[in-house]
Amino acid sequence: MSKIQKTALTILWILAGLSVIIAGLYYLGGSVNEVSGEKRFTSIALVWALILFIIAGLTTLLFSFVNVFSNPKALKNFLIILGIAVVLGLVSYLMASSAPIQSLNDVNLEPSANTLRWVGTGLNATYILAIIAFFGIIASEVLRAFK
Repeated sequence: MSKIQKTALTILWILAGLSVIIAGLYYLGGSVNEVSGEKRFTSIALVWALILFIIAGLTTLLFSFVNVFSNPKALKNFLIILGIAVVLGLVSYLMASSAPIQSLNDVNLEPSANTLRWVGTGLNATYILAIIAFFGIIASEVLRAFK
């Protein structure tokens, strides 16, 4: 095992240990208010989840960029995928509406038109990607059947 592998394994064990401790605090730490059932260490668990999310995201980006810039073919593929992502975002944004959503409860929420537009953009992108994934699964199964 190389030195970087040993270092990465040590870091992973430390993060896993901290995660177990924080999960134990969250689940076994009791409640602040017995009526609402709010856990005592909720904020700590949420902050830890955010830290792990950021670490995973930065690590993924770091290794992706190292791979992209060390391999010219990967750079070409990266630029193609980036272009597709930009087109997907643009199409989703253009399809989104800024009309308010009718609320099902009595709370009168008044989000801005810009907020509604970006929420619609995210929903449209999700729908488009789900449709592409669905047809991609079907196409791969059909192609696999003919091979």
